[in-house]
Amino acid sequence: MTETFTSAKFPEVAQLTIEAAKWLQEQGIRIENTRIERYITDMQRLARDFENKALFRLSAEELSDYDDHMRESLFEASDLITIYNGLQNNVTDGLREKLRSLVKGPVSFPKERSNSNQPRNIAFELMTAAYFEMSKMAPFFTGDADLSVTAEGTKVVVECKRPQNYASIKPRMREALKQIDTRVTKSGEGTVGIAALDITKTLNPDHRQIKFFRQADFDRILGNICSDYFRRLHEEWKLHKHPNAIGVLMRVCGLGVSNEVSRYTYYQEFVFFGFTGQGKHHDKVLETLVKAFESSREG
Repeated sequence: MTETFTSAKFPEVAQLTIEAAKWLQEQGIRIENTRIERYITDMQRLARDFENKALFRLSAEELSDYDDHMRESLFEASDLITIYNGLQNNVTDGLREKLRSLVKGPVSFPKERSNSNQPRNIAFELMTAAYFEMSKMAPFFTGDADLSVTAEGTKVVVECKRPQNYASIKPRMREALKQIDTRVTKSGEGTVGIAALDITKTLNPDHRQIKFFRQADFDRILGNICSDYFRRLHEEWKLHKHPNAIGVLMRVCGLGVSNEVSRYTYYQEFVFFGFTGQGKHHDKVLETLVKAFESSREG
């Protein structure tokens, strides 16, 4: 899922950020003096500056600093809007608990550290839940997994991980697989699980702006990267034999600039890969998930 921003869309982004913040407040979440309040301020300023053509009056150095600052806020606001759009009609106590953590943490993505990454870990869980919601598969939060869905009458637990560097991909995958085994054991026979991995930091740890030419080419590159990661993780799965894990959902995201249109593009690619051959029922559940994800990508 990608979205190209024109200057005319900045007021819309600002308004949606405000609506998302109001939604958080309706759930009893305070946004004062949080990173969310900062994103609202920045999006309102961005819309106003483009309307007034204020950027043309900045020096090259000032424009560079402005761009770095606003690009971060535009990316974060886009994530927040996606969560709001996907989950605003599926509010539960479990979701509210996660939203309380979402608003915390450092304002800037690159300033995130191991002791402050929980809010964005939660954001990834909520982005994944929003993706399921857009796939017409209502996610739910019961505390026994990061999130869960139901497919073919079978509970599917989802364990979400955000590897912070390339070396941590396989360890986080192993952690997710072990957690799935534990969740399945507690839930009872019939439950299965998938691992969800946000590989963004392993590819772009400094959250740099990505430049590309044609959107179709960029989408294909992201898909190929996810496919390459899956091939490596599939070997890990086969090595450790986790029969309860039926697939991996990968996400990569960020903000880029298209040379084709010279505008910001918020990119977010979710790719689902399944582990087949684990029995007819598991394969049926897998087929249902794949079809749901494909319909979401087409929609």
